[in-house]
Amino acid sequence: MNRPFNGDLSDLIEKGWKNYRILSQAPQQLKPLSDAVASMIAVLRLAQDAIQDTQLSATDQWVMNGQKDASNLVLDQLEGFIYGLRAQQLGFDGVASVERKILDQVGQLSSFLEVLHGPARQKISTALSNISDVQSVAANWEDLQAELQNFGISERLIQESFFFIDSWLKDNITEDIEAIEEPVEPDDAGKVMTSTSRDLAAVQMNNENEDEELPGYTPGAKRGTIEEKVQSLGQTTMIINHSESIDLMATSSKAPPAYTFEEGHDEHVDQDFNRYIKEAVDNEASRRSIERIQHPDAGAKAYSWLPKAMQSQYKGRGDIISLLEPNSFSVMAYETAPRCNEEIERLMSLLRVTFEHKNLSQSAGVVNDASQSLDSMSKAISKFMMLQNQYAPVPEAFSDMDALEFEYSTAASLDDTHQFPAKEFEFCQKSYYRLLTYIMGMLEAFAYIFQGRTYISRSRHELEFLWKDKKMDIRTAWIDKQLAGWDEVEAAVLFIRDWRAVRPFIRDQALRALRDWQTAEKMLSGSEGEDIIELTIVSATGFPKSTFGRPSLLVKVVLFVATRLGQVRGLELKTDVVAKSQDPVWDKAFDIAVPKNPKWIDVEVHDRVAGIETQIGRIRIPFSFIPGVEANFADKSLMYGIDEELEFAVPLIGKGKEVRPPLIKLHLKWAGRQAKLQESMLPFASPGKMFKQNLTGIPLSQEQRDAANMTSLSPRRSNVSNRSEGSGSGGRAAAATSVNATLGILNIVTDL
Repeated sequence: MNRPFNGDLSDLIEKGWKNYRILSQAPQQLKPLSDAVASMIAVLRLAQDAIQDTQLSATDQWVMNGQKDASNLVLDQLEGFIYGLRAQQLGFDGVASVERKILDQVGQLSSFLEVLHGPARQKISTALSNISDVQSVAANWEDLQAELQNFGISERLIQESFFFIDSWLKDNITEDIEAIEEPVEPDDAGKVMTSTSRDLAAVQMNNENEDEELPGYTPGAKRGTIEEKVQSLGQTTMIINHSESIDLMATSSKAPPAYTFEEGHDEHVDQDFNRYIKEAVDNEASRRSIERIQHPDAGAKAYSWLPKAMQSQYKGRGDIISLLEPNSFSVMAYETAPRCNEEIERLMSLLRVTFEHKNLSQSAGVVNDASQSLDSMSKAISKFMMLQNQYAPVPEAFSDMDALEFEYSTAASLDDTHQFPAKEFEFCQKSYYRLLTYIMGMLEAFAYIFQGRTYISRSRHELEFLWKDKKMDIRTAWIDKQLAGWDEVEAAVLFIRDWRAVRPFIRDQALRALRDWQTAEKMLSGSEGEDIIELTIVSATGFPKSTFGRPSLLVKVVLFVATRLGQVRGLELKTDVVAKSQDPVWDKAFDIAVPKNPKWIDVEVHDRVAGIETQIGRIRIPFSFIPGVEANFADKSLMYGIDEELEFAVPLIGKGKEVRPPLIKLHLKWAGRQAKLQESMLPFASPGKMFKQNLTGIPLSQEQRDAANMTSLSPRRSNVSNRSEGSGSGGRAAAATSVNATLGILNIVTDL
């Protein structure tokens, strides 16, 4: 028997939000789960709106019931996974499996949404088809929206269906407009010609007369011209201009802006060429990310400036930046510039293969211009060799310019009085990156103009037109102008290197700062030194009378510690007895040294009658220790000092004991781990550019990282999902995720 349909998804949405709020403060390893849950919340909200606006059939109701059950099951599994993480019963290696289940459910809900949107889209399509003179109306979005509202379509539905309407217009109106031609007249052969095609024919005739004719040559069928294609594209753009201009799509790359206008510079960069630059920068960022995944040990690392003996300590750590910025000197000199040089050589070879065998007259013009442009770019790319470290082996691939920046930023945590040549450094970095991104955009434009893998497929007339249309001569001249004044940039590079050469103590200070931070990590992680909690049992109020009259109360403080056999009592302390009082005052302080693996502290209230102590109530105050995430007691962080009085309601043992539970007042006090750092004059935060700056969790000590690494490699930690993914790239990726998570890729903001 089918269940009654209930289209209310608010409980699922609230459940999703609850999990999202937890995951949004979780380590970086759980960010895929956070994103997946956000996607599920979004699609559930869309489904909620669609259900309210649509009369569902019996079949749709049955399907929706099944989707609700499936979504609820997925969220339950997610909550179980989160609970397993908090209880340290599960590792981060199960993230991929849970994420896949969530995304599968999101896909099913999205497919069902497409079905629900079908009637509304059909209604919009019918209305668009019935609009008279839709071609002129489509030129203005407000007019088009008003026309659709006349057909009974709500404004909200129109706004939500903008991209569907835009797609419909492109598919239906554009084809009709492109069929409209200019006034035509027949040529001598009776062929219909437009005014544009007549002008183009005249230009082509002049070009053909200038070229030498080969004996026995018979021209083939004429190709479609670029001018006609551009004209058609312009007409299409005029038709669909009812929508606002859309900026270039943002990408996941964190690269600096590829190119910016600056006062005092005459760079010729229009919107079309800026698009080439952005595409080149995004492609390079994707290529670097893929190469780092495929070859994690290749290329420059953020710790490559350190001595060899120290580099192993930072390998694989999650708090170290994984990729250098694209405008860093190492990336420009060792990665991007060599790839640009390879592309230049490929294009030169393509020009030689296509035009070298032809006579000089046919190889003139665009071919010579392109060769000269490639030669200018090749000279410009050679300038990046100056950024390579002349005293380091090639495999290190780390520029000494970057080494200076890393050394100074690290040493500044100890002494920031050194006058770093920031102006010269920024000038060099900006000049090199501007030139490099400009060349990258040029190569993108080259690849568009000179299409072909082994042979250029465009005709010479098409190449001439595109070369002028893309203003390639002007762009080549800009590169030549930069090279003409490049001595100033190279002089700044030499100045920076000389500045570093006479200050070797900066490197020594940087290494000392890293050693101090290693000590601070141990203290902040709790692996070195103990946390001392001063717990004072102050007083209590509201305890009821017993059968024998007013109670004689005392308090026991019991510390429980986790062992392999379970939770055991590690410490037991108690106050004196306050005789015959329902509101006793003890004011007894206990200093508790927190051992390893503490679980909770029980504060037990006992009534002593005739020498026999009977427990009448208890409160439990938990510890929460998650390596790299939190170290809390009573929901208060042990990282910072605290001096507070707290009141707790004491549930009494037995039935009908009280209407309102009695209260017990405790005083909590501890200095905090950061106070220890202050006493030892150690840093509070990771020093230097080598570390990720947005981490707010508790750092891991080296011992904790080693222990986490051993735990992640232990077969006893494997669960069912691990074994199913243990072979192949999926298993390796999951194992790497677990290791990285426990090694400190921590981006959690704890409410302290």
